[in-house]
Amino acid sequence: MATKQQRSASLWLALKNRVFFGLWMTALVSGCCVSAHDTSATWLMNELGASPFLLSLMATSAALPFFLFALPAGVISDLVNRQILLIATYLWLAAGALALFTWLHLVKPYYILITAFLLGVGYAFAAPAWAAIIPEVVPKSELPSAIILSGVQMNLGGIVGPALGGLLLSVAGPGIIFSLNALVFLFAAMMVKRWYRERRRFGAHLEGFMESFASTARCIRYTPGIQVILTRDFLFGFFIAEVPALLPVVAFRRLHLQANQLGLSFTCLGIGSLLGGALVLPYARTKFTPNTLTIIGIGTLDSGPAGHAGLGPGTNERGAHDGVSSLLL
Repeated sequence: MATKQQRSASLWLALKNRVFFGLWMTALVSGCCVSAHDTSATWLMNELGASPFLLSLMATSAALPFFLFALPAGVISDLVNRQILLIATYLWLAAGALALFTWLHLVKPYYILITAFLLGVGYAFAAPAWAAIIPEVVPKSELPSAIILSGVQMNLGGIVGPALGGLLLSVAGPGIIFSLNALVFLFAAMMVKRWYRERRRFGAHLEGFMESFASTARCIRYTPGIQVILTRDFLFGFFIAEVPALLPVVAFRRLHLQANQLGLSFTCLGIGSLLGGALVLPYARTKFTPNTLTIIGIGTLDSGPAGHAGLGPGTNERGAHDGVSSLLL
């Protein structure tokens, strides 16, 4: 009993750290608004009469920047002041071009795709910098708790955000949601400036931009374990991409869902991830090897979306199913 209480207490330990708590709450609010923004943009694409192909490109436009810029963004986050980088990134994300186009009634499907790509560029540069500051704001004893809570924050954003977006769409319209998302990024920039102070790094020991790329390439080339991980990540990302790409197409064109129902479908993906991480994964790790878990996860995932496209009832349940199976991988 005491051990369970200690584990429960250790899970929330990092929230006692004032700096981490401020940054964590900022990230949580921002994550909810980002998910609401994505749901609203997808709904607006459909309202503008976009083809199924353009609807599915929403997921591509958001994910492509991570493929193109994740590595250089990680290198840059090691070379520059991370506080300045995060503030600049949040100001980029707060530019609110889609909100402006929406209020002026100038928005077109291609504008939405372009803004989704530009927002993805901002996220790609913010992600490695955000991950790097966690060890700087918490002591070593709080680091496991901080890492777990960062994952919890992402899942909570994926649960609350789409439902919030679907609700606000039916009440206030997409312009309000896009504007709210921009304002939250401005708030996040202010919070980073207030709470985070980068530790001093000695420039003499830092590699240059190209040197960092070369070091990364050498590490991948001579480390078979990393090659296996990267290959699995690539294959998983390639096949899991069908879920966010096709879900809006099926929801709007086959099931004729309303905005709040679309939000709930995305929410169920987040619920599945949270349940999988909290309940399924800890038990599965005690019973199976990582390789077996990977195979089970892929098999479970393939048994879900493959048969979803032509079916009507149970869309939300299948969203939770896909979320759980993705956590096993």
